[in-house]
Amino acid sequence: MIHETVNAILEAEKQADLDIAKATEDAKESILQAEKEAEKIRHDVVERMKIERKKTVEAAVADAEKQYNQILTSGKQNAQRLLSATDVQKAVDFIKEKVIEKYVHC
Repeated sequence: MIHETVNAILEAEKQADLDIAKATEDAKESILQAEKEAEKIRHDVVERMKIERKKTVEAAVADAEKQYNQILTSGKQNAQRLLSATDVQKAVDFIKEKVIEKYVHC
């Protein structure tokens, strides 16, 4: 009877060692899977950020071009208004007078 009890204890210890070894292997496998999943998530995030960054840059460029064109159009309109509102005849007459004085009436 003692022999059976000792054998049962030894068998239980052997089974406990096997259970610990299996649990250790399961834990290692779980860690490996978690690391693989973490790497996949990291890779996916990097790819999504590249796409988002590209979209943001494209939107910024489009907005900048739109603002550039608006500023350019406004500047051209202002220049045209200035030209239309400026009496250039006085300037032409003044320049003609100076050229004639200098080169004709020497």
